[in-house]
Amino acid sequence: MPTAWKIKVIIWRGKPELWAIWERFNDWEPEQFDEYYFKMTSEKGCPFDCGLCPEHLRKPCFIVMEATNKCNLNCPVCFANANMKSYTYEPDIEILDEMYKHILKYEIGDNPQSTDLDINTLIGYCRNSMSLPAIKLSGGEPTIRDDLPDIVYLGKKKEVSILF
Repeated sequence: MPTAWKIKVIIWRGKPELWAIWERFNDWEPEQFDEYYFKMTSEKGCPFDCGLCPEHLRKPCFIVMEATNKCNLNCPVCFANANMKSYTYEPDIEILDEMYKHILKYEIGDNPQSTDLDINTLIGYCRNSMSLPAIKLSGGEPTIRDDLPDIVYLGKKKEVSILF
């Protein structure tokens, strides 16, 4: 495992009023994705069960991966209610590796061979389709995991962007 990390973060350093101007010039039309992303059907509608249904015009910009539900804080506005859980969820490194692989398989679409592909081939498919995902490690507070560097390294080996 590497001993030093290089992390790139984009931060808006301009004046707040300039953000609105930038947003106006950065206008985009919602992309329509191939039919793989619209194969899911919805019975109850948003936000209950639909996931990526025909109502969604874009692919997710990042995927949230739950690394733990433990937290060393007690924030009154915690959206995850991390300290209110009566159980501990902390998947081991092998489970997290499978989660990374599952995300890569999702990114390449409904390829019937995707379940049989080795990880390097999956990464190649994603790289070729410009579809390497960004993953947000979340849950409770993932930075309290002792093996967090290993979790990040595992994702970096698969060429995904890691967010916190």
